[in-house]
Amino acid sequence: MKKLLNIVFILPLLMMGSLVNGQDLVLAQRIVEHHLSASENANIAEVMSDYAENAVLISDGIVIKGKAAIRQTFEQLLTGADPLPLKVTRSAYEENIGFIVWTMENGLEGSDTFIIENEKIIVQTVVLFP
Repeated sequence: MKKLLNIVFILPLLMMGSLVNGQDLVLAQRIVEHHLSASENANIAEVMSDYAENAVLISDGIVIKGKAAIRQTFEQLLTGADPLPLKVTRSAYEENIGFIVWTMENGLEGSDTFIIENEKIIVQTVVLFP
């Protein structure tokens, strides 16, 4: 009887925890997917809407601090370039963290990690595979 009571009281608590984590998961995934879609469409305004003012982008030993500096980077990457859609091959999301592994049609491969706070990207890392 004691085991049954434990199950009756613990099961709803476990379910509540998974619902909360599920909501966080959906938020992180939604932001990352929006970011990828905006990047693919070379929509710099939409790309930048995902970043916090104090965001940091780290790639290949370079640290880019602040939304204005990140905007300059995306303007250089996306302005006048032919769209090369990313194909996400793997992804994982946990609370406010998103992780993707991707390939592009031109053979480039890499991974990105996103840390999200207040529905904005505060840290993004980009690793290009050799």
